[in-house]
Amino acid sequence: YVERIGETLVVLGFVSESVVRKALIEQTSELIYEVVRWRTGRFTFSVGIELVAAHKASLAMETSALVMEGFRRVDEWRLIEGSFDFDDVLFPDPVAIERLGEEANLKSDERAVLSAIDGEKTIREIVNAATGSSFEVCKILYQLLNSRLVRRKAPLSTA
Repeated sequence: YVERIGETLVVLGFVSESVVRKALIEQTSELIYEVVRWRTGRFTFSVGIELVAAHKASLAMETSALVMEGFRRVDEWRLIEGSFDFDDVLFPDPVAIERLGEEANLKSDERAVLSAIDGEKTIREIVNAATGSSFEVCKILYQLLNSRLVRRKAPLSTA
């Protein structure tokens, strides 16, 4: 018998079953959205085979909502993806940030991404180190670039 991490946390009293269920739904949704974004790949669907863990979780997620959100994200992702290269290095624009001041109304995840931008890390490094989905982090980077709170560092010339 293999006990899942969520089950262990419930048994130890750290979280409730509803919290674990919500986390499983969020995690599963994010994975599905990532798969929808793939341009190539091989997939296998096995009819009639039921995994014990899947049956036990019994998330009963609505397929149409997942597909609609997945394709909405694909459209948004294509816009975001075309706006920067993952090897770009970004730096914060202190004048723009100061001008924005307290009116910024940045959410905590936006502030976390902004604080990770140091003029040295590439976008890839920022995304890999951040908490949250790559989609959400890239969306925040896209917004920060478009609002000119951050800028691309000019590439070093090789001449």
